[in-house]
Amino acid sequence: MDLSKYKMEDLFLAALKAETESQKMYMTLAQKTENMLLRNKLLFLADEEDKHLKHIERMFRKETGIKKVRLPTSGPVPYLAIEPPRASLSAVKMMGIAIEVEKAAMEFYGDFATMFPVGSDESFLLAYFSSMERGHYVLLGTELDFLKKANRPVPMTLA
Repeated sequence: MDLSKYKMEDLFLAALKAETESQKMYMTLAQKTENMLLRNKLLFLADEEDKHLKHIERMFRKETGIKKVRLPTSGPVPYLAIEPPRASLSAVKMMGIAIEVEKAAMEFYGDFATMFPVGSDESFLLAYFSSMERGHYVLLGTELDFLKKANRPVPMTLA
C-alpha cells in the first residue's frame, strides 16, 4: 500500500490505535479462555503489543513534536481498520480475525519503514516491528490450525 498519501501524524496515530486495539483484543481473549496454554500465548501477544505501543508513542512524539497523544475514534488509515472479535464469534473465527490484524500490521510497518531513510533508527525499528508482527501471525496460524484439528468445542468463551 502506498502510505505516501497520508500525513506522518496520521500514520503514527493509526499505528498507535492499532497497537492499543490489538493489546485490548488479546487481553480480552486471554481473560475469556479456559485453555491455559492458549491464555499464556495471548497474554504474551498483549504484552508485545504494549511494548510496540510504547515505542511508537516515543517515535510519534519525536517526529511530530506533539506531547499529548489523542487517539482517533476510528483509524485514520483504513489499512489497519479491522473489526475486533465480537462475543458471538467462535474461537476459530476470533483467531482468524487476530491473524488478519497481525497480517495488516506486518504489511503496514513494512511499508511505514520505507518512509524513513534507509539505515535510520526509525526505519530499522518499524521493519523490526513488521518482522515481529509476522511472528505473531505465524504463532496465531499455528494455534488456528490446532483449533481446527481439535474437532471439538474449544474451551474459550466471550460472554
